[in-house]
Amino acid sequence: MPSSHAKRLLTIGIMALSVASYIAVASYYVLNGELNADEDFYCIAAKRVMSGKILYRDFAYSQMPVIPYVNGLAMRLAGYGFVKQRAINAMWGAITLIIAMVLVDRTAGWPGSVTCGCMFAMSLFWVHFTCLGKTYALAGLFLLIAGAAFYRENHDLKKIGLFSITAALAVGSRLTVVPAVAVLWILLIVQSPTAKQRWLAAILPAVALCCLIVPFYLASPENFWFWNIEYHVGTTYYRSWRDTLLDHYWLAPGVLALILLALAMLPFLRMKLAIRGLLLVMAAMTGIVTQLSLNSSYGENSVPFLALTTVGAIDIIAKTQFAQWILAPSVLAAALALWLNPKPIEQPRIDKTINNIAQFVKAHTNPSDTILTTFPLIAIQAERDVTPFCEMAKFCLTTEMDEDRAKRLHLFTPKTLLEVVESQEPGAIVMTSNYTRWSFYLTVPSIRQADLELMRPAFRAMFDLYEKSMTEDLFLVLIRKPSAP
Repeated sequence: MPSSHAKRLLTIGIMALSVASYIAVASYYVLNGELNADEDFYCIAAKRVMSGKILYRDFAYSQMPVIPYVNGLAMRLAGYGFVKQRAINAMWGAITLIIAMVLVDRTAGWPGSVTCGCMFAMSLFWVHFTCLGKTYALAGLFLLIAGAAFYRENHDLKKIGLFSITAALAVGSRLTVVPAVAVLWILLIVQSPTAKQRWLAAILPAVALCCLIVPFYLASPENFWFWNIEYHVGTTYYRSWRDTLLDHYWLAPGVLALILLALAMLPFLRMKLAIRGLLLVMAAMTGIVTQLSLNSSYGENSVPFLALTTVGAIDIIAKTQFAQWILAPSVLAAALALWLNPKPIEQPRIDKTINNIAQFVKAHTNPSDTILTTFPLIAIQAERDVTPFCEMAKFCLTTEMDEDRAKRLHLFTPKTLLEVVESQEPGAIVMTSNYTRWSFYLTVPSIRQADLELMRPAFRAMFDLYEKSMTEDLFLVLIRKPSAP
């Protein structure tokens, strides 16, 4: 039998190999993963708050408030831009993977660590979506730490405090993790052994969450409510159940196999042994099922729940006498799915395309110019500010409310967009090379196509007062004509 020291070295080696595999795959998708329109508004929000602006009150932002501040602090050190934002989120994904492997190592040893590492390193969609400049990586990290706090055997103030802080940060990163956090919170209260601890478990998470979000609500109640609630429930966009289920399967097939195996083992286990792992799986699955119930759900929306699900499932399987034989098929399922399933859509070296456009814009505008664009990342990399109301990228337009309310919510209307173009204040306009969903095409909150007749005057003014200067890939750049003041 190998010594405990040898086992520890083996475990560390496995973890290092898993993280190295993740980093290799993540590095590829950081540079080549398909551009997601949401990445623009996360990056500009981070830049805005680091310059002293207040979310919702000073500009539009459609998620809870944590991500711009955490990623903003990181980008303040590393720099703002497309690749840097993705690299920071990939780092959060790596930390999530490490924590997950450490947790399963304590209950399942090195076989659990191998399984956990393979589940994620071989789940290309999970890696890709973790790297995107969105909320998934950080929300998943905070949710996993909250789950780890709940998992601790000792019921003490440290456990309640850690859960309170990280659960609040998880909800403050992405509102859709609320169902999973709520399950963990209720279970934490129920499992607390004394009345005092039950009161603390009930109150402290609520206090932490209020401290996090109430200041933003008070700064602008209407805007906070619209961008966190009304904007999301107002969409009329619909996806079929088939597409949604396929999305979730492709996201991490190995994790699905792991869950099914864990649930199949429950009748053969004493519930007391498997209860904590089962509760973690139950909390994570509550979040996933909630996502599945939404009309506009994508598989990527369930990324934050996968690490928690994996830790719980491996914990259940580790309690069986055949754990090593059960874990192996899960790894094989992940490997088979990697071979057979489609891969995430790629845009080879999209980072170079974005940089080329940004450098062109920088060379043909003045430092004081703003950029009117549905791609704020271009303006950021060109070291230019975006025109006010462009912060929500392709979601910056509405035809569904009056001018006054649109202005309060920091949204363009066809009329105000036309006024900005006719003022010729923006030094350049950057949008897509044809009339698609990324070129002042959608109206919020319904996310329907805007009436082209309403938009036509603004588009006509763009091509009258600006000249077509560059096209590359999907981007079109219009530069203010020399005759413009």
